[in-house]
Amino acid sequence: MIYVATILNIIFLIYFLRTYLSLRIIDKWFICLVFFVSSFIVLIFNQSGLNPLNKILMFFLLYGEVLIVFYDDWKKKTFFFLLYYLIIGIGEPLPVFLIQNFRIDQWIENPLILMLMIIALSQVIYYASAAVVNYAYKSIKSNLSKRFYFLFIPLFIVLVFLFYFGDYNTLFTGNHIFLKIFLLCLPVIFLICLVQIYVIKVSNLKKDLEISKLNQELLESKYQYLLNQYNSNFNFLHNLLKTCTNLTVLINNKKYKELEEEIYILSDETYKKFNTIYSNSLSLSIVLNEKQQELTENDIYVTTTLLDGDLKCLSSNQQVYLFNEMISAAINSCKNFNHRRYIIVKSFMKEKSTIIQFIFSNDSIEILSKVKTITDEIDKRISSISNVKFDESNQTIEVIFSLNNASNEF
Repeated sequence: MIYVATILNIIFLIYFLRTYLSLRIIDKWFICLVFFVSSFIVLIFNQSGLNPLNKILMFFLLYGEVLIVFYDDWKKKTFFFLLYYLIIGIGEPLPVFLIQNFRIDQWIENPLILMLMIIALSQVIYYASAAVVNYAYKSIKSNLSKRFYFLFIPLFIVLVFLFYFGDYNTLFTGNHIFLKIFLLCLPVIFLICLVQIYVIKVSNLKKDLEISKLNQELLESKYQYLLNQYNSNFNFLHNLLKTCTNLTVLINNKKYKELEEEIYILSDETYKKFNTIYSNSLSLSIVLNEKQQELTENDIYVTTTLLDGDLKCLSSNQQVYLFNEMISAAINSCKNFNHRRYIIVKSFMKEKSTIIQFIFSNDSIEILSKVKTITDEIDKRISSISNVKFDESNQTIEVIFSLNNASNEF
């Protein structure tokens, strides 16, 4: 019967670990080899008797085999191997305790039938425990936090206790003091595990909630962007239709001079509109489209001259961040200017650096400190060197960012 129990235990070992770990080689012959090697190791130690030393040696040999056979993080392999040993350690003595406690061994005198009952009960406990572990693991699997490894503590407590005994039958001799201690430890450890799982689940729920909020904000941002685009396009087309009607009237009345003036005005507005929403940088175009309504309402003219629209020295996130912060700062600056308002964005190469230049209207040096605060934060985020200066003669603020031609990560 010991051979049957050993083979069934090894089958459970492979089944249990395959649920959570990946084999280095996915092949049926490889799995068979693992099965036979594991069975051979366990049978050798079972033959010579399960004293504490033999159990420890068998533990480390099987653990070494798991480390070699399975391809995963060693922490994960260690955790589930210890969990396997915990299930085996509980599942082996518990059927004996139940049979003795309910005096089933007095009703059934045939030792072969008793052994079969013990093996069957053990297997039921193994696979029921595996199902509970699988359910708990799936509930905390996503966003696994570092708290997960606190579950090692109760596993070690039980394993040290089990290793102390060579033969589990010693649990049931004498005054059963060790058995009582063991059974007392189990619910306490089970409660510790439940608390740890609850803490992990709460932590994961918080992370999921944060992700959900970010997704909601992203969705609202996209909706607002599309709404701004719709309003802007509607207003532009409405004004264009009105202008076309005026042009038709002027043509019909043969007022060619007024017609010429109206065409110039239309061309200028179209050009300004085009520059406001388009540049050869996708990131800048996204920001300009988002700020389009604010630019139009404040009558701010935008012109861009970017040597390299890709700006390969910056990631996409960094580009959007840079342009969003600087265009916002430029708009706020232009709002306080009563004359012609404009924003100029340029980029060019200087030696081995990429230079990004922003020029925008302002007639007061007081705003310079606010712009400097913004550029200092940008420098930290994109690893740039910035310079801010006020041109009193042209009534503008000029901001220059110098970047090395190497990719950064946001």
